[in-house]
Amino acid sequence: MNTYHIANDSLIHYGVKGMKWGVRKTPINNRGKLQKKKVPHHTIHNGKKIIENFNKRLSETKVADGTKVNKATKHVIKRMLERKIKANSIVDSLEKPLYISDEKVNAKGSSKQYIGEEATSVVNPNKETVVTTWSTGSRQRKRYKKGGK
Repeated sequence: MNTYHIANDSLIHYGVKGMKWGVRKTPINNRGKLQKKKVPHHTIHNGKKIIENFNKRLSETKVADGTKVNKATKHVIKRMLERKIKANSIVDSLEKPLYISDEKVNAKGSSKQYIGEEATSVVNPNKETVVTTWSTGSRQRKRYKKGGK
């Protein structure tokens, strides 16, 4: 709780209990917007090899519902590096998903979610590409392991 006392034409502020002066909860750039985590330059530089190896692995993957997946976008590789998701987790989510969502169609195209134990992957079945990925939350994992929808 903030407390203010005015004495002798001065304003005294005692602050909030536990507050650290000069420390922000979230990093904010000079324009007042939240900064995104940046991928180290050396990982982007080596990204071509990562993409080639991952695409080769994806083309050999047998997706659970028969959808073909031949490649991953650069966006997926960046998200894998930022979110520390292993390629094995993505392949596992495609081969042995806990749940596969219905195909959704919007202005950008169509997409399907494959929810695995460690990662959730989004695939564009028309372009046969993995579009994005993130870690599967513990609540989702528990819900789909029990067989829920």
